[in-house]
Amino acid sequence: MQVLGLLHCACSLTFNNENREQARFGITSSSYRALTLGYKTTRKIQS
Repeated sequence: MQVLGLLHCACSLTFNNENREQARFGITSSSYRALTLGYKTTRKIQS
């Protein structure tokens, strides 16, 4: 559940920063991809 919260937070940050701060968007996007990968891995282990 905590992972999902982080994922949602990263997703929100990504969309909020997209137009205003392109450099920061790149960092956020990378973090989002890392979180997504971690989430998928966690799901695989649990199932």
